[in-house]
Amino acid sequence: RVHGDSRIFFVDMLKECASASNLMEEENDNTKWFSDKGAWAIFVVGIIVIRVILAVFGASAAVAWGLLHTGHAVGTFIAFHWLKGSPLDSVSASSTQGKFDDLTWWEQLDSGIQWTNNKKFLALVPVFTFFAAVHYADYHPLLVIVHLIFLLLVIIPKLPSLYRVRLFGINED
Repeated sequence: RVHGDSRIFFVDMLKECASASNLMEEENDNTKWFSDKGAWAIFVVGIIVIRVILAVFGASAAVAWGLLHTGHAVGTFIAFHWLKGSPLDSVSASSTQGKFDDLTWWEQLDSGIQWTNNKKFLALVPVFTFFAAVHYADYHPLLVIVHLIFLLLVIIPKLPSLYRVRLFGINED
């Protein structure tokens, strides 16, 4: 192609990538639901419900937010960054035929595209719970360190530079 057509070629290439990305997302029922309307609201409501339940059982604000933050960090680390594959393959009408067996839920989300609105939202939630936990703990130095460790546990795997990276060979199989 001549130099003037290179821009058209680039635009065509971007359209093909976007089309392939949309196809991959459509086929992956494991993560597609999080792009549906209301998914973020359900996620936030779930956090609020857990916080209210902790309060009903008599937990102070510091304890409730601390448990919520650490529980959220551990739970989302396992669900988003540890477990691999698409568990919905066995019940879904559109089987992925093992396409996602080596990918975590986070790596499958939004077809692996980084810094999407979904990924930004999911990165901000643990930051919010961290700040709530340390605020209600009156910024006690030991609790700040503990909660910071749990925050880093879920923020570091979300970094684009760690996409499809298994540190020290852990969780490679």
